[in-house]
Amino acid sequence: MYFIKGFAFLAAVLAIGFFTWRSLTDPKLHRWSDLRFAAVIPLAGVGYLAPNIWMYYGAVTAAMIFLPRSRGEAGCLFLIIALMLPLVEHEIRIGSVLLIKMSTLLAAAIGLLAAFRFPGDPARFRQASARCDVLAFAMFLLLVVIDTRIATTSLTTVLRTSLTIGMTFFLPYWFLARLPLNGQDPRRLIHCIAMIAFILALVAIFETVRNWPLYQVMERNLDISSRAKSMNVRAGFLRSPGPFFESTTFGLFLALGTTFLSSSRSLFRSKTVYWGAAAICVIGTSATLARNAWLGLIVGLVFITLYRGRSERFFGLTVGGLFALAVLSLVASSSERLGAVIGLEGHAASTGDYREDLLSNSIPLIMKSPLFGTPYDRVLGYMRPIMRSSELSVDYVNSYLYFTVATGFIGLVIFVIYTCYTPYRLLMLRSRLKGVPREYEAATAVFAGSGAFLVMIVFTSYYERMPLFGAILIAFARQVELWTRNQAGLAGPKRVATPRTEEKLAGRVVD
Repeated sequence: MYFIKGFAFLAAVLAIGFFTWRSLTDPKLHRWSDLRFAAVIPLAGVGYLAPNIWMYYGAVTAAMIFLPRSRGEAGCLFLIIALMLPLVEHEIRIGSVLLIKMSTLLAAAIGLLAAFRFPGDPARFRQASARCDVLAFAMFLLLVVIDTRIATTSLTTVLRTSLTIGMTFFLPYWFLARLPLNGQDPRRLIHCIAMIAFILALVAIFETVRNWPLYQVMERNLDISSRAKSMNVRAGFLRSPGPFFESTTFGLFLALGTTFLSSSRSLFRSKTVYWGAAAICVIGTSATLARNAWLGLIVGLVFITLYRGRSERFFGLTVGGLFALAVLSLVASSSERLGAVIGLEGHAASTGDYREDLLSNSIPLIMKSPLFGTPYDRVLGYMRPIMRSSELSVDYVNSYLYFTVATGFIGLVIFVIYTCYTPYRLLMLRSRLKGVPREYEAATAVFAGSGAFLVMIVFTSYYERMPLFGAILIAFARQVELWTRNQAGLAGPKRVATPRTEEKLAGRVVD
């Protein structure tokens, strides 16, 4: 009965969010929120009620295989499943030998392989810079190196890690970067992320108001309660974790999704409903009580005005944001509860001491092996006894510091170039996009989201679905580049159109 009640509430919130979104968006775009995308609701039901975890994984894979009717739909369904359901990791072992770590993301990626059965675009649409591919592959190797540089590294460890990271990071990038969207509306992927963020914002609001993390019930049913999310409370308020392992990463995603939504006025019926949807997403982001999410959202909004060339609004938003932060800090100094909410009082304030301790103790490790870094298991073994501010664990809450320590300056350079390439490339394409409103709006969303991501990972560990966020951003940037080349006629020599070719193209455009 307990699991049925949990699913009933979650299903109600998800259904309200899904149908509210459809009512707010332009009716011409309702095909992008097809009812089949609401499959996340019965999939959550399987997670709540299934007698074992394999039935849940099987349902996720089956949904990816049988529900999509095109590559575009498969890509959107993958994003919905990967971001709206908890990871639910489960180790597959033979005796004491670990074969692979199964997860919701891996189960969805296995189903995504079946989507290659759908036709792609003709070769002329695939002419684009391979730099995104090279950077994504370099990042894939970097993640593999971090996970395999341990004392007991073996060939099976390398193969297992490469398979897992390849399926959950590089495969989604490769697939999303090659979706046949050039002849269609370029806002489709932006719409998908904005829709997910809007629905999950309602989940975040519900969880905070009711003090009830809904997805934790699912994890208990699947018998992984020892790894379930903990109740993270600040100043008496539940920090909503949503389908993520903890509230900080959930807040980061909501900040990204809110930035995407704020960049996309044309998706909505009217300006009024646009502002209403944006307000819900902002409130949902605030429900996580994650300071990096608040900072990322502000940076994302500033980057929107920067990309659109609105210098007055850029200046006003920047100055207004700084003034609001100053006023909030002043008020918080006289209110203990407000100070705890924004992290200036209580346990949250101690994170500043932790970060300082982490940095000072990491510097000797960096100096000892500056080029290639130190295997992460040795990093943890060295750090745990000397961390005064944390006796239980060492969490590298700065992604840049994490890559510097674990992979040295070589790894840091790869990570920085990979992360910075998306906003840099979109900035270079800005002048070409001004005459094509749909592409310009999509580019604005990805540019602003990438800028916010660059800032937020300074205060966030690079784990859970963080690599997937990076893969999504760089894949979307590649799509924008393809759209730009297609619009500008730079996609290379065109084939002579035959009746058969035109027939194929027509069939591929329809989604």
